[in-house]
Amino acid sequence: MTLRKSVTTIALERELIRKFITATIAALCISAPAHASMTLAYQDDDDMFDGSDRTFQLIERSNEVNAKWVRVMLDMRRYDYYRTSIINNAMKNAHQNGQKVMVSMYKWGGGDTLPQWQAWLNRIVPELAPYVDAWGTRNEPNHPMFAPATETKCVVSASTTTHNVTMRNGHTIIIKYKRVKWGHGKFIRKVKFVPSKHYAAYRFINGRYHKTSNHPTHKRIIRFKRVKHHRGNYIRIRKRFANPPSTIPVSTPTQASTCTRMGSAIVYRKFHDAAAQIIREYDPTALIIAGEMAPSADNEQFMQTFFAAAPGKVDADVIGIHPYTLLNPWAKRNHGGMTLDVIERTVRKIHEWHDKGYITGNRVWATEYGYHWTIASSHPDWLPYALTRMQNAGVELTVIYDWFHRGGGWDTGLFSGTTPRSNWQPLVNWAKTNG
Repeated sequence: MTLRKSVTTIALERELIRKFITATIAALCISAPAHASMTLAYQDDDDMFDGSDRTFQLIERSNEVNAKWVRVMLDMRRYDYYRTSIINNAMKNAHQNGQKVMVSMYKWGGGDTLPQWQAWLNRIVPELAPYVDAWGTRNEPNHPMFAPATETKCVVSASTTTHNVTMRNGHTIIIKYKRVKWGHGKFIRKVKFVPSKHYAAYRFINGRYHKTSNHPTHKRIIRFKRVKHHRGNYIRIRKRFANPPSTIPVSTPTQASTCTRMGSAIVYRKFHDAAAQIIREYDPTALIIAGEMAPSADNEQFMQTFFAAAPGKVDADVIGIHPYTLLNPWAKRNHGGMTLDVIERTVRKIHEWHDKGYITGNRVWATEYGYHWTIASSHPDWLPYALTRMQNAGVELTVIYDWFHRGGGWDTGLFSGTTPRSNWQPLVNWAKTNG
């Protein structure tokens, strides 16, 4: 006999289930930690350096949004000219206002060598250590105007099929594709190493083999895979180099740009390691910032190449990002560009790199950010929305770039002269709520 539940019993069970789910969700919400508040910082080098009324106006305005840091960029070419202004006007005034100082170093035009970089840092780090709380070891090392001299040259060649350049365990790997003509070279040679104790099972599962040879613990199995017509017409070839070759032929200008940036990542690892060693010697309590890449679709690949370019962990407390975008701040995409539209993925990736042992720290700072004033003035709510999204993703600090408009491509332009623009008050309101 089939027993059927009454309508009343079913309704009671559903109500109990609903109350259990509601109570569970409530408990999770209570126990879940709230997102930590994000610190704001500001950067406007020209006004911080000149020591005029604009310097003090900028500092006073930064207090209105509770900014705790100021970012200062140091150009190797012009440092001596601005040295006194940097120390007296920017750094000392910020400290007197209770704010910390981060610097980011670079050479405009790039192309400097490692000995030049080390000589400059050995001179300026001891001098500035009393005033600096965090050091960025290179501003936008993937940008052609900031990248150091590379050891490779990527050349477009119609006769090559090079597709990509990457790093593994300190070796440069050039990935190419060789076309397999139908009727010639119809088989691809496959080599696999199988533990000797598993060989019998492997042969049982995979059937016939072509050739084997013995190793101390493994059996080397060589098989041939047939290339089907119109499918698998290209063989993927990887060439490994202990040192990057001086010239790498590539197929297209896009591949040349990517190849050049990967070459910059390899050299940047040397520059960063040298800078970190000097900073730890002369300013051991300061934070070290790595990364700080300009927006580019291959930023994740750039950082992975950077990590793999030398053995051991990268000595850095913070990964800096510049998540500029022209998109609206709620746009969500999926790519490796480390911009605002993928900020959640970016933070997860940085924590993953830390968990894998690639880097000593896992803090994420947006060391440059902002909407160009033409966008921000038309959409004054976009900047606060973007800050909230970065805060929720786990970004701990954001530097708002260039408060006073001078015509640059990324000037946030919160002010026109001394007059606030329409995007200023929404920022103040955001800081009062979230600061």
